[in-house]
Amino acid sequence: MTRTLATFALLFGLLLAQPLPTSADVYILKTGSVVEGKTLRVYPKKMPGQGGPKNVFVIKNEAGKEVEINEVDLSYVVKGPLSWEVRAASQAWYAKESPAVKDDWKAHEAFAKKCAAKKYLEEQTQKHYRKAYELRKPSIKDDVSSHTTVAKQLETEWDLYDEAKEEWRWVYAKRKETSTGAEALVTLARWCMDEGLYDEAADAFNEALKLNAAHDGAKRGLRHLENSPKVNSQFFRSLNGKLTGMVNLLESKRKGDGSYGSDITEAAVHGHHAMTALVGLTLLAKWDFNAIKTPARWTPFRPRSRRSSPTSA
Repeated sequence: MTRTLATFALLFGLLLAQPLPTSADVYILKTGSVVEGKTLRVYPKKMPGQGGPKNVFVIKNEAGKEVEINEVDLSYVVKGPLSWEVRAASQAWYAKESPAVKDDWKAHEAFAKKCAAKKYLEEQTQKHYRKAYELRKPSIKDDVSSHTTVAKQLETEWDLYDEAKEEWRWVYAKRKETSTGAEALVTLARWCMDEGLYDEAADAFNEALKLNAAHDGAKRGLRHLENSPKVNSQFFRSLNGKLTGMVNLLESKRKGDGSYGSDITEAAVHGHHAMTALVGLTLLAKWDFNAIKTPARWTPFRPRSRRSSPTSA
């Protein structure tokens, strides 16, 4: 019986040592690292303290080098195309299709959306959105409503934050023409802060103080500008939505004692270590964003305290 098992083990090991049909695999290690490559062969290897031979996977990476991955270090394997194969296919598609794009803003916008639907064409997507904006600018109507519409599209759909700020500056200049009086200027300055136009906000606050040196809103606004970090408001709005969703997910996992759990399943986060630290950083980032954008409502973040057990006197 023992000889039979030994023979079977030997034959099984020889079978594994044979070259396999080349396949594309993504190896996820227990450390969280990701290794991509084409699996060339698998062979058994004796490893101390592992109770017998374990498989070793030999793969060829993007650089053409062979890399070995021990079974004991492996979490799981994902079958599918490799990133560099997908990248090459996307770039080949772009090289074929881009010369046919008509030179008008709607055509560039439509093509940018096609690029965005594919992987690894982020730069090309931005290139065609910028071209669309460049071609569209001369046709934008000379009114606040039209420029506001374009600014919001640049910000929320095209991810062109600097270009969006350029449009918001146009809106500021137009609104300033009709902002008379200290209160109107303070209102305009606060709007500027919401749009990340910090220099323009300072100018409006200072002009308000020239008209009313005792205006409390203008004084507090200037203090806030001097003491707070300057953020790209357009990028902030995009990031804040994602952050809020993540915070809501984490909060839904909070336990009765205020903790969030110590493993990946309880925390609902991809990773294996430092879940408590990650949760803390996420919640603090949420508070930081709110403090930056709404200084009048600064409320320090206070995590829920653990329930203390009754103590006898």
